[in-house]
Amino acid sequence: MITRFEKDRRKKIMRWVKQYNVLDMGSNGFGEFKPTLHDFLNTNIVGSVKGLDLDNADIIANLNDKLYPIDKEKFDTIVAGEVIEHLNSPFNFLRECKRILKPDGRLIITTPNMTSITYVLGIVKNIDKKHYHCHAWNMDFFDALVDRAGFKIIHKELFNNLAERDYLLDWFTNIFPVFKTGLFYVLEKK
Repeated sequence: MITRFEKDRRKKIMRWVKQYNVLDMGSNGFGEFKPTLHDFLNTNIVGSVKGLDLDNADIIANLNDKLYPIDKEKFDTIVAGEVIEHLNSPFNFLRECKRILKPDGRLIITTPNMTSITYVLGIVKNIDKKHYHCHAWNMDFFDALVDRAGFKIIHKELFNNLAERDYLLDWFTNIFPVFKTGLFYVLEKK
């Protein structure tokens, strides 16, 4: 089932995707939502959508590897939803994304917000021994990481998945951003 939060996240992603050659990093996800983000991109993108994951994907690779089996400057857009927090070297991931993006290509990233009260209290979805987080960020830390990797931030915002069905709670989180649970970034290759 697709939640209101996931529908909103997908709309945000589509607003920033450059069409034609799109790469979905971690395309298998953890299977929480059907259709998956990869299925959604495939049906809404004019052009080619490739998936990269450990198995059952167009490109089989481990995102923790130093180099990905992809030619330089191949994609217009890379979508990495809820992926970077699971990687051993997020800096290497960003460098590889920069390498495989075309000039002025975009990288769209969503990741948990470590300053959210829910993160601080440990109320984070999908955290178990199989799906652990190696890293956590707030906006300042993430800004520094992407700048060091050579990306220009063209859009960033806090978003919310806490109030999936409760509009009053959604209104509350807009007043008190400490309850916003995720970071949404659109980066451009410098």
